[in-house]
Amino acid sequence: MASFSFSLFNIASLTAALRIMDLLSFARSTATAVITHHSRQAATRRRRRPSPQTLSRTTTAALRILLFFTLPLALTILPLIRASQLLRPAQKPHPSGHTILLTASPTTPTPTVLSLARALHAAGHAVILARTGPLPLLPTPARFSASIARHIRLASRPHGDDVDAAALYEHEILGAILRCRPALWIPCEAFGSAPSAFDAADALREDLQRGTGALRLRCGVVAPGGVVAGCVGDRAAFGEVVAGLRCGVAVAGAGAGAGAVVVRRRGEVHAVVHAGRREGKRVWVVEREGRAVLLDGGELNEVYERVARLDVSEERPWAMREVVEGEGYTAHVVVVSGGLRAFAVASAEAGGRRFLEATAPLHGSVLSFVEAFVAALPDDTCAPLAIDFTVQTRATETGTTSRIHPTRCSWDVLPISIPPFSTAMAELVEASYQALSSTPPPSSPPTNHSNGAPLSPKDIHTPPSSPTLKPVNRFITSSAALLPTPPSSPSRSRCSGSPRPSLRQHIPQDPSTAPQEHADSKHASTPADALLPQSLIGVHSLPHTVFAYVLLPLLALLPWPSRKGLVDVVQGWAVLAERMVLPGAWVEEVWERGDAGPWVWEWGVLKVGRG
Repeated sequence: MASFSFSLFNIASLTAALRIMDLLSFARSTATAVITHHSRQAATRRRRRPSPQTLSRTTTAALRILLFFTLPLALTILPLIRASQLLRPAQKPHPSGHTILLTASPTTPTPTVLSLARALHAAGHAVILARTGPLPLLPTPARFSASIARHIRLASRPHGDDVDAAALYEHEILGAILRCRPALWIPCEAFGSAPSAFDAADALREDLQRGTGALRLRCGVVAPGGVVAGCVGDRAAFGEVVAGLRCGVAVAGAGAGAGAVVVRRRGEVHAVVHAGRREGKRVWVVEREGRAVLLDGGELNEVYERVARLDVSEERPWAMREVVEGEGYTAHVVVVSGGLRAFAVASAEAGGRRFLEATAPLHGSVLSFVEAFVAALPDDTCAPLAIDFTVQTRATETGTTSRIHPTRCSWDVLPISIPPFSTAMAELVEASYQALSSTPPPSSPPTNHSNGAPLSPKDIHTPPSSPTLKPVNRFITSSAALLPTPPSSPSRSRCSGSPRPSLRQHIPQDPSTAPQEHADSKHASTPADALLPQSLIGVHSLPHTVFAYVLLPLLALLPWPSRKGLVDVVQGWAVLAERMVLPGAWVEEVWERGDAGPWVWEWGVLKVGRG
């Protein structure tokens, strides 16, 4: 029988071991802090100072040579990955799973398609991808993904030089739908608000949802419609919706309908420039019929010379707006049944996106604006949105102040397949299918055939799905609003160009309809599970990270060795160490441990030919 005894020697050894563990933990935290500090410094400098084109071409050639030598290794790994996928037990179909058709064009980013397919596959859906490949003989990287059950190759593209390209593309999509019989169709080529893709989706939406005639099937279309389609398709319409929120934020660069100044004389241009300089607005742009003249904040004599060359008159008015300079951010949002289910704010940098911390003051301001914007949308809205912002920071007597300027709203998906975005996209698909199942086929409007008289107002009913904006609460934030039309203008109400349908009619204008309190709004508070984990720093592409932070600094250091170049090399390696070593801090946009085929095919084979 073994006996145990505790002596002073054992206690001293235990104390020493604990102290060694504390020292190791302190060293690890210190190294992590140093790596993170240098990584952020390198990322900020890379974002502000782009690399020369000559050096970039040299590095691209070196990267292609390196990939050429790794081509045999990639061709060896791909069959092994495919064999492991075939030997792996197949995922049992979920009882509530559906068949989802994804269509994509050559310009659709591969990470976006893969993240959406992986999220739907994890939720138990069968994903079918129909895509036009960039090369006629080589398959796309998504073909090697285990999350896609079937692949269909399309010959036509959604846009082209001939006028029949869009019609031919719609015909091929309809043929793919008839072959696969999916429950839902998601046009991924519309991500980024492509007008041609929206036209194709609108042309097929009514026939697919009606399910009558020669189609004999019903298929839902997950694409923006109504007010959301107006916001993502037109910047001026987005500006009108934001202006109706009464939140003190104006959309920058939204045209004459969203804060721009209509000028008809050179004196009005001078008045706007001088008034703007007193308020700190330095850069303006004057636009008319596709032409744009930049009035930067340099010498006034240069501004006067450019204004003198303007052909401005009563018959030729111009739209004048401020150019907001600042750091760009993008708020990625997933809206399901009118509620906010996923939210993240990211800033673009070399090789990826860096998420804004939830404790940052800017994160709270952007979240408040997004909550008000989502609360104004119809209750049945289901859409992934990306809202671009320009944040302008200025020094004040008491510190600094930041002003938020929304610039664009697009229909886009964050290329990341982890919660909450993966679960939110699965909920969005399920909500879209439930809405399709519960909606009866649309019937033709009633008409009076006896006497041909028009319908009376009591016979006209607004459908429940009519896109109507709801009243929302007001929140206050600082913004740099554009100046109105100068009072000296003889006709302030006139606008250049033809009138366009306004979305303000959907915003309640009755003063009796007061905004509800923030706490009473059902969409005011964002659930905690809609935010990203605090440990997640960003999403990146490993080859682009090596290209921007390792190869470029090394090639720049070789011809002209300097202390600054050496610091750039060290900080570049710190960026690589942060994105590779820190567990759970960074996510690769294409790589996934159980689905590595797309990454190996893209960077081991395709990049050798395309560069």
